[in-house]
Parts: sequence; structure tokens; C-alpha cells
Amino acid sequence: MSLSKGSFHRPDRASLFNALIESAGEHRRELVELRTGVQGIEQRLRQHRARLQRLESRRRAVG
Repeated sequence: MSLSKGSFHRPDRASLFNALIESAGEHRRELVELRTGVQGIEQRLRQHRARLQRLESRRRAVG
């Protein structure tokens, strides 16, 4: 079976963390905490990206 460039689907981070958590055993709590931290970082990145887009659109409107 050959894989074309578009046929590979990369799972998202939440799915990877969930799979790890299900099989983690003694490290489960740490993985849950890491997943929560990563989700917070991703949310802040989305907020920053949205703010940058707003600022750039205002700058284009003024300039």
C-alpha cells in the first residue's frame, strides 16, 4: 500500500493525549495535567492570533 501525500491524517493533540491517558496507568494524573496545560496554551495562542488579526485589519483600514 502506498501513501499519497494527502492520504495521511495526523491526529490532533487531544486524541494523542487521550490515547496515552487510557494506557498510562500510574502516569495518568500527570498526563491529564499536561493535556490541560496544552489546551490552555492552545487557547491563548488562538486568542493572540485573533487579536493580531484584529490589529492588522485596523491598521490596513487606517493606513
